Amino acid sequence: MVPPNAVEDLDGVLLGRFSPAALRCVILGPNAESSVKDLCKARAEEWSVPIVQLRIGARTFKPFFTDSDLRASTWSGDDFQSIASVCGGCFEPADLSESGMCQWCSINEEAQNSAAGRSLLAISLSLGLDKGLPFEFEGMEPRGRLVSQSKPTK
Repeated sequence: MVPPNAVEDLDGVLLGRFSPAALRCVILGPNAESSVKDLCKARAEEWSVPIVQLRIGARTFKPFFTDSDLRASTWSGDDFQSIASVCGGCFEPADLSESGMCQWCSINEEAQNSAAGRSLLAISLSLGLDKGLPFEFEGMEPRGRLVSQSKPTK
């Protein structure tokens, strides 16, 4: 909270003035436009503070931060804490395989291409074994009508 006279109203956006010496770092959001990134990088350089980017992983919902060297860290409430195991492919925090990558990045191309063909669900659907069977998953009840049922005519 700051007193009302500590902020400026610029077209409905409230901006506060501060001393650059008060900054510990500049944090970029994951969807920042390139013009905003360029401005933040210039200011961070001018003020001699590091720039970090907030990221939400594709495989984890816990936010983490990366610096210019793609080192990952989390915010502990007081400071950034380095994350020891970071995937060499996607640069996300993860349990690593011997190759130094997460289980998703270490899947080879052949396994990726043949995965659909090895799926029991995909095989059963392609053979027509789903006809008349309501598929349901734990915690989900089937709704509506079966695909094989026809719509009532008026």
